[in-house]
Amino acid sequence: MESIPDSDSRDLKLIKRKKNIAWGAGTLFELFVVNQPEWTLAYCLDRSPLLQGTFLSGIPILPPETLNQEPREEIFVIITATSSNGIQSIQEELSARGFVFGQDYADLAWVLRASFQKKLESIFSHGISNDRFLLAHAFNFNSRIGLETTVLGNWLLLEALAATASLGGAIAEVGAFQGGNAYLQLVGMALGQDRRRYYVIDSFQGFRPLSPQDPSHLQEAYKPQDYFVPLIANRLRQFEQASMLIGFVPEVFDFLPRAERFSLVFYDCDLYQPALDTFAFFWERLVAGGLLVIHDSISTPTGWTGVRKALVEFFDPLAVSASDFWETTMSVIQKS
Repeated sequence: MESIPDSDSRDLKLIKRKKNIAWGAGTLFELFVVNQPEWTLAYCLDRSPLLQGTFLSGIPILPPETLNQEPREEIFVIITATSSNGIQSIQEELSARGFVFGQDYADLAWVLRASFQKKLESIFSHGISNDRFLLAHAFNFNSRIGLETTVLGNWLLLEALAATASLGGAIAEVGAFQGGNAYLQLVGMALGQDRRRYYVIDSFQGFRPLSPQDPSHLQEAYKPQDYFVPLIANRLRQFEQASMLIGFVPEVFDFLPRAERFSLVFYDCDLYQPALDTFAFFWERLVAGGLLVIHDSISTPTGWTGVRKALVEFFDPLAVSASDFWETTMSVIQKS
């Protein structure tokens, strides 16, 4: 097992002794405040005028210009943005201000990686890799292809790939947005010489009308213009094992080979009914030891609350439990 800096390392102790400032007032920030109360945050920066001057989880939200009033040697900024685009935008501004990564700022994944490794070790026995963490981190900080699943979420998925590599079976990603996550996982598989078939499944045009189990204010979260399908398809064509299936759940599952079995299924369609349909279709096709990774199974009250409802409704009657990772908004279920 490779060495990852311990959570009680000298560097982390030094960070905690500084004035800690978050940047990015979204879901990850709220979950951080709730689940890591030992971290004292002075305030959170955000560019949204609608948020500035308000409070989230008791923390004031202030404009980025507030940094102009702070002595840099006395503060440490923790990037709590969720998407890679958000992370990169914040890093660009911090870099323009002369901030140094690791000295003046880092992202939440970098700060929490030692404690997160221990959580990964609690469910995976293959040996957690610092190299896989660095791959996920580098993609989120540098790739032009947007990733919506957080740095630690991408690390978890890379470890899930490694954990299931010997099981055979295919991989399905149900809900792919612009294909960034699939691209990263396929790169990781290529580095590990993993040749399993990888199905990338999405409508690539947004949502159907939401059910009463889903938050209605998120109906327009994704729109057809958010997708450039020819570009997504061309990115995936670079990998022989990748297949792109376009359509809504559950009808799109008709395009999968009838005899196909799966060792890893990643659900990221955000909504209640597609989650139920995905669980119903893939659970019986998941091989023994296979993994189901569910995104947005952990959310804030205004987030994608329907996914958790579907998880509980489907798996509680089966007496199947999930391992939750708030740092990724994901849950992992292994089939016995």
